[in-house]
Amino acid sequence: MTTSPTQETLFPFQRPPVDPRMRARWLATRRSEGRRRLRAVGVLAVIVVLGAAGLGVLESPLLSVAHLNLRGARHESAAQVRMVAGMPRGRHMISVDPEVAARRLETLPWVASATVRRHWPDSVTVAIDERVAVAQVAVASGSGPAPFPVTGAVPAAGPGRTGLVDATGRVLSWASAPVPGLPALLGAGTAGIPGSWLPGTGGGRGRTGTHVEAPGSGVAALLAVAALLPAPLVSDVRDLDDSGGVLTATVGISGPPQTGSGAASVPIGPYVLVILGDTSRLADKVVALQAITTEVDLSHVTAIDLRVPARPVLTGTPQPR
Repeated sequence: MTTSPTQETLFPFQRPPVDPRMRARWLATRRSEGRRRLRAVGVLAVIVVLGAAGLGVLESPLLSVAHLNLRGARHESAAQVRMVAGMPRGRHMISVDPEVAARRLETLPWVASATVRRHWPDSVTVAIDERVAVAQVAVASGSGPAPFPVTGAVPAAGPGRTGLVDATGRVLSWASAPVPGLPALLGAGTAGIPGSWLPGTGGGRGRTGTHVEAPGSGVAALLAVAALLPAPLVSDVRDLDDSGGVLTATVGISGPPQTGSGAASVPIGPYVLVILGDTSRLADKVVALQAITTEVDLSHVTAIDLRVPARPVLTGTPQPR
C-alpha cells in the first residue's frame, strides 16, 4: 500500500520506527546504572552505620580508662598522676593523648620524664623517671603553696624549713627540717615553690637532673659538686660554699652511720674544711676526697687542699687509719 501525497504532507515529522535491539540495549544500560547507584548508596549506608557503631563503641564505658599501671613513681600517687595527666577513671580511651599526658606529668616537681602508653581496651601505663635530690636550700619566707600536691612535702613555707633540689637546681619538695644525708648549699639563695628552679641555674635546661659541664662558680657549680658526691661521703658533707669563687666543703669526721633505722648518718664535728678551688677536674677532686676520708684519720686535721687533686695538702697531723 502506497502513501498518498496528502498523507505525507499531514505527517512531515513522524519518527521512524525504533529498532527493538537498540531499545533493549538502552534499557539494559539504564538498569545497570541504576544497580550501580543502588550499590553505591548501600555501601555508603553501611560505612555510615559501621562508623557510628565504631564511634559508639569507642565512647562506650567498655573502652574507658579503668586501670592505671604506674611505674617508677615514688613521690607521686596514682590519684595525683590521674589528675595531672587528665585521665580520670571512666575517661574514654580514645580521648587520651599520650604525648599531651606525658608533658603534663613532666610539670610535677619530681618528674624528669614520663612515658604514657595506651593498652586497649581499658588500661594505660605510665612510666616515670624521677629526679634525685642532691642538696638542700633554705625555703624562701612567704612562698605560696605548691601548684600540685606533692607526696611527703610540707604544705607551706616556714622558719627552719628546707627545699630539696636536684642537680639542675629544680626544687623538688619542702621538708619541715634539714634532711640528714644531704649537704646544704650556702650562698645559693632560697628555694621557691616545688617545681621552680634556683636562681642562676638556667631555669630548666638539663631536664635529666645532671649538668654536662659546670661553670667556674655560682649555684650551678655547687650543684655539680653535690651531684658528684658518692655514698657514704655525701652523708658526711655538712655544707658546700662558693665564697669568693672558691668551692669549699665542710666535712664532719665523727658522724658514724646509723644502722638499723635506715636513717642517714649526720655529720658531727669536728669538721674539716675541704678546698676544691674551681670546677676543673672536679670528679678527680671528689675521688681524692673519698680516698682521704677512707684511709686517713682526720681527727687532728683542720683543712684539706684539693686544688691539685694528685697532690692533696692536709693541714694538721693526719694519721693513717
